[in-house]
Amino acid sequence: MSALLSAHGIRKSFGGVVAVADVTFDVPSGEVRAIIGPNGAGKTTIFNLITGIFPLDGGTIRFKDSTLGGLSPWQRAQRGIARTFQNLQIFTNMTVLENVMVGRHRKSRTGLLAAAIRAPWALREEARIREHALACLELVNLERRADDMAGSLPFGQQRLLEIARCLATEPTLLLLDEPAAGLNRGEADALGRLILSLRQRGITILLVEHLMDLVMGISDSVLVLNHGQVLAQGSPDAVQNNPGVVEAYLGAEVEDA
Repeated sequence: MSALLSAHGIRKSFGGVVAVADVTFDVPSGEVRAIIGPNGAGKTTIFNLITGIFPLDGGTIRFKDSTLGGLSPWQRAQRGIARTFQNLQIFTNMTVLENVMVGRHRKSRTGLLAAAIRAPWALREEARIREHALACLELVNLERRADDMAGSLPFGQQRLLEIARCLATEPTLLLLDEPAAGLNRGEADALGRLILSLRQRGITILLVEHLMDLVMGISDSVLVLNHGQVLAQGSPDAVQNNPGVVEAYLGAEVEDA
């Protein structure tokens, strides 16, 4: 299967600390690929490099056979890359539906003036955005909470809301950064089923997660990082039986770079 995203020899340092050291991996189209490793392994840093939050110190990242070098985060989003964050990034003072509509407005063609004067074409487009946002909420089973304030949702549903907002952008590649953090077992199981359903819809998933039952249950392949370097990669079974992986997880953990 062809690679949707390819990272080759990517590097990133912060002062004298090397967060990512010559890491190379592919994300095959149509798969769920997980990145795991102890805290401080560089997992979130790689997400930030892919999405353009941090510039590369070296190496290349290609998406859909084009380099991402020099593109801003919003330009990468325009190309089909969406992400969630370890720490929730929702607008608590907006409704659930409005949060998702914010994500959909990236595709809006209506200018500020047309929206301000409530031009007919602007109203029609706003209705289409609302309809699409509701469909995204339905995918994550939040359509009944559409008119509730986002801040009133339980934590697990706020996680789902962030995913729904990403889906509103119609991503080709969805990066999920510890989406199960803070979820109970039932919520985590439901999240796993959601991720698999998104893959069936043609969305490629790159997942950073510490919950190993979730990772090993839904991933097609796993990349293991340790101290910013690739420790192992392969099928979930191969990774679980790798002695180096076991040792890394038993070692001391530090904060993620």
